[in-house]
Amino acid sequence: YNKDNKLEDILVLSYDVTKKLQDQKTLEETQNQLIQSEKLASLGQLTAGVAHEINNPINFISNGVRGLQKILNEYLEAPNNPDAKELIRDMYDMINAIEDGSQRTANIVKSLRQFSREDTSNYIEADIITGLESTIVLLSNKLKQGVFLEREYAEDSMSIYCYPGQLNQVFMNILLNAIQAIGDAGTIRVITKSYEDEVEIKIVDNGIGIPDGLKKKVFDPFYTTKGEKEGTGLGLSITFGIIRKHQGDITLEDNSPKGTQVIIRLPKKKKDLI
Repeated sequence: YNKDNKLEDILVLSYDVTKKLQDQKTLEETQNQLIQSEKLASLGQLTAGVAHEINNPINFISNGVRGLQKILNEYLEAPNNPDAKELIRDMYDMINAIEDGSQRTANIVKSLRQFSREDTSNYIEADIITGLESTIVLLSNKLKQGVFLEREYAEDSMSIYCYPGQLNQVFMNILLNAIQAIGDAGTIRVITKSYEDEVEIKIVDNGIGIPDGLKKKVFDPFYTTKGEKEGTGLGLSITFGIIRKHQGDITLEDNSPKGTQVIIRLPKKKKDLI
């Protein structure tokens, strides 16, 4: 300010700036609450499927323990039995089955924890592949017998600076839409590429596709083609907001011969933080 500025003008300007900062903070807090609410709603829709996914390996473990106990008792009662070697081999098979079931349960619990994390203010380095895999695990029960999911990862890990919990919500929304678009049979491809300053994630399905007239509407708040109980119309709107918050870009393209490509490009670090 030069010497001609009046004190009251400076005070008014200072008040305006402070008010705008407060309004921006309030808006960001509201957006973060909306994102978290949508995430919890998604988890609510997945509860039955996740419970089923956890129940399967737990039953595997339970049956394995009972079988192991039975075989062990047979062995202890007659350790010199000619079939002792076969009993020992059966015990090792049971142990491997129990280990496999416990690992599957641990993976599901880990995926739940990673997906539901509330990191609205934590801009950290995180692995995109881990986020994708966690989301896929939670959605595995939604994949019908005729639906196949293919991974085409450029690298085993792909780290960027981001809000990882919010990106998991993006992956969840897009993958759910792809699953619903395919119906009973089809293929979903998850493709990642890494460039010098950004990463690209493509989620491609061969479902019913999106008519050209609707491509510009799908990111609008409350716009949905689903039934009243199947969606709020906020999923893709929130997805768009999260990508823009990361200074990224999301586009929809047709997939030949049918279906949709959702293309997400994200900087490896926000431009204003480099």
